[in-house]
Amino acid sequence: MNSQQYRAQLDPGSGAVVPGPESGGTSEKALPPGAFEALRAAGGASMYVLSGDAELVATLQQTSDAQDAIVVVDEWPALVGSLDDGLCSIALLDMDSVGEAFDKRLAELERHAATPVIVAAAAISDATEPMRALTERRIHRLLIKPASHGNTRLLLESAINRWLQLHASDGRPSATVAPRTAVQGSSGGSGLKRSMMIATAMAVVFGVIVVAGLMRSTPRDPPPAVDSQPPVWGTVAVDVDPWAEPLARAHSAFEAGRLVEPAGDNALDGYAAILAAEPDHALAAEGLAATVDLLFTWAESALLGDALELAESTLDHVRRVRPQSARLAFLDTQLERAYARAEQMPEPEPEPEPEPEPVPVPQAQVAVVPAAPPVMAVPGADSDEAALAELESQLEAALVEQQREREAALLEAGIERLRTGQLLVPETDSAAFYLASLRAENPDHPGLPGHLAELAAMLTENFQAAVLEADWHGARSWLAGLERIDADAPLVSALAQELIVTQRQAEFLDTAAPSAVLTLVESRSPSYPEFALRTGIEGWVDVEFIVDRDGQPREIAVAGAQPAGSFDRAATDAISRYRYEPFVLDGVTYERRVRLRIRFTLQ
Repeated sequence: MNSQQYRAQLDPGSGAVVPGPESGGTSEKALPPGAFEALRAAGGASMYVLSGDAELVATLQQTSDAQDAIVVVDEWPALVGSLDDGLCSIALLDMDSVGEAFDKRLAELERHAATPVIVAAAAISDATEPMRALTERRIHRLLIKPASHGNTRLLLESAINRWLQLHASDGRPSATVAPRTAVQGSSGGSGLKRSMMIATAMAVVFGVIVVAGLMRSTPRDPPPAVDSQPPVWGTVAVDVDPWAEPLARAHSAFEAGRLVEPAGDNALDGYAAILAAEPDHALAAEGLAATVDLLFTWAESALLGDALELAESTLDHVRRVRPQSARLAFLDTQLERAYARAEQMPEPEPEPEPEPEPVPVPQAQVAVVPAAPPVMAVPGADSDEAALAELESQLEAALVEQQREREAALLEAGIERLRTGQLLVPETDSAAFYLASLRAENPDHPGLPGHLAELAAMLTENFQAAVLEADWHGARSWLAGLERIDADAPLVSALAQELIVTQRQAEFLDTAAPSAVLTLVESRSPSYPEFALRTGIEGWVDVEFIVDRDGQPREIAVAGAQPAGSFDRAATDAISRYRYEPFVLDGVTYERRVRLRIRFTLQ
């Protein structure tokens, strides 16, 4: 399908995209009048769009002030052919159409003799490659789909101005897109020149489309350049700006990416120092606004990437010059929430791989926050409430989506560990770890209560099996697991008491204690054997037995005797008639194994 066929499909009658109800020459969504005319006057041609996304194309057409200046193609050779014919000045690559060949296509455009201004469009989920290209300055801008009219307008305006800037000195007329607001100087000539400088700068500054991951310190577009010599209009010389030299230094620092460092030679301090002495200095104010905006961009990117310390330090720099900024207050709130979430997450510890190896679920996919999605921001002064509201909405939505994906990953990993029996170990890669982490972040997450109950039931079953096998260490481990996931408190308390009682009972039965630990309430003297009386034999018998919970002896056995066999029967018969007070400890009645020596002597 060629470009004409694509247009006809959208509007069979006219061959152009039908404007929506919000489009039109007077709509706020459209570019300033004459934007593409300025491009053509400077020797440029059209924007070629490689895309099959009808919604994106319609937004571009509705936003443009000259619909026929946007040509849509759905095949790569058609775009390259437009470059060969000198028709393409701006190329927009839709990631849905380019796909995995993005880097290859980008390199092909970069090698072309007539390299266009390259912009890209992508959904958040597909923005990784163009975001990297933007960071490396291989593309000019990135538009996140679905694109709003406002952000599309900013992208078109910025791309056009970029093309005009690149071709201003190649022998073609250096036209500039008409500014929304003209800034007049003290005289006709200097005012015109100043207006054009400020218009170009404002188009660049307000045309930035931010993506998360922009952590480089080199700004995309600097604030307006400053003449170090007084401009001349006809024969009338304009007074030299007394701040021209420090303004030039601040501008140089901005261009070099020295926004906040080193001290005394950075853009933020340079512009702020000028404004401290002359609060109405327009160019210094513009430079400071551009610097602060870029710092906000870095802070947002760091925040979404969980680089919380970097975000905090960047916002501290902004705080020095814009302490009352609503955007600063908003990001401070987001930073506090991020720190709170981070404190609730236990630090993962490396664990040796078990043998055989379980089905791996990489920690980076669950325990670590996923890569932050790119976020669009409309930079501007703090007074621009609409732009700030849009930024807040987009950032909040991105954080919510990031948290939703993280919670889903935690639940999925917890369920997988339940199925494979990895209930408690490895400590940071187990069902207990993932489900407890999810509950710390969102106790109301759908599906979490049921799987926590399942985990608690499995831990309880394993605990009871360990108790039956007298595996006290194992029982304590399963009990600790129940405590770790904050299982039902009465259940945990009952199992803990069960463990104490059962272990004590086992110890009381394993070792015979002196019978004096018990209180004897009834006894009968043993009968002296008749043959021992006739022969004058004396001796003793050591007897071990268990006193049950009713105080009655059972399992009576001879543990030793002297002489052997002479008095055994008499001793055991006597013990069988003994009665003891039941042994009670901490309110629990236990059986006790005891040992008693009975002596047989003649008077």
